[in-house]
Amino acid sequence: MGIPLLQKLIVGSYVVRQRLAGRKRYPLVLMLEPLFRCNLACAGCGKIDYPDEILNQRISVEDALGAVDECGAPVVSIAGGEPLLRRGLVEMVCELGRKRTLAGRPLDIAITTNGHLLAELAQPLADAGLSRVTVSMDAVEPQHFARITRVPNGYERVLAGIHAAQRAGLNPVKVNCVLLRGFNDDQIVGFGKFAREEGVVVRFIEFMPLEEDRVWTPHTVVTLEEVVKINIRG
Repeated sequence: MGIPLLQKLIVGSYVVRQRLAGRKRYPLVLMLEPLFRCNLACAGCGKIDYPDEILNQRISVEDALGAVDECGAPVVSIAGGEPLLRRGLVEMVCELGRKRTLAGRPLDIAITTNGHLLAELAQPLADAGLSRVTVSMDAVEPQHFARITRVPNGYERVLAGIHAAQRAGLNPVKVNCVLLRGFNDDQIVGFGKFAREEGVVVRFIEFMPLEEDRVWTPHTVVTLEEVVKINIRG
């Protein structure tokens, strides 16, 4: 699955305008985090340890629109935390959808979510102007998924959310998986099968020493070479 044509047009026309203006450096993506809090407490995630005054922070619609105007990037990526928890997210996306790039095209608006609330919100978000969705999953075996997220029956809810996003036209749905050795590296082959069966794009993300540096070691990193070898054997 390649890059959607509309996304190519939006980003491509923006880049051409910047080059014609003689600019060598310019923003392509504006990252918005409307809510820092998450509805999961996944093992290995450092955000669950933050105090409530940080977890409860949220960006207003006015600030989001102001950031779009100031940045000028053609792509807006909404992440978190869990952005679908934020009240009024559909209205925020609707307001963002009214914005236009320098070429007069709609913004390319994407959301990254854990998918637990996506089944109910996929169609309203698509109607509001959402372009794409990425679902974060660290396992495709239901029991393993439940151990990581600490939520029973969560896998079924996320799968329903993926299907809802596909029905709403938010394709191709992408799935991000952060691999950790001894934690979920036994799910690599399963993710390959999941990609084929569910028609999604799976991306394995390297575990990086960010806020989780207290658990990061070089040994926990699963390399691209390992992933390829495992999938070939599988």
